[in-house]
Amino acid sequence: MEQVRNMGSKTPLGTSRKIARSILLQPKHLIPVYPLFGMLTIALGLAGVTAVRQLTISPTVVVDKNKRASEILPEMVDPEGTHKKGKQFAERSPLYVISKDYIRHK
Repeated sequence: MEQVRNMGSKTPLGTSRKIARSILLQPKHLIPVYPLFGMLTIALGLAGVTAVRQLTISPTVVVDKNKRASEILPEMVDPEGTHKKGKQFAERSPLYVISKDYIRHK
């Protein structure tokens, strides 16, 4: 009976648990891939922010169907207002703000 109990700790199931635990807790084979995950996360984040900004608050995008159907361009009707909106759009860009802070602290 003791022989069976002693063999229980040496079963392949026990060793496979140790191997699985060591692979999950210390993924040394994934260490070279972590910078890639970081770069992809940053790139997708910037792409998402840019897409949302361009589609929602860009002064050149007209979402209203009636305004799109008319052949009157907002630049022709109110050039100063369009210029003001464009300047605000450019100055509120996240990349513009980051670069402005970087140049200021340099």
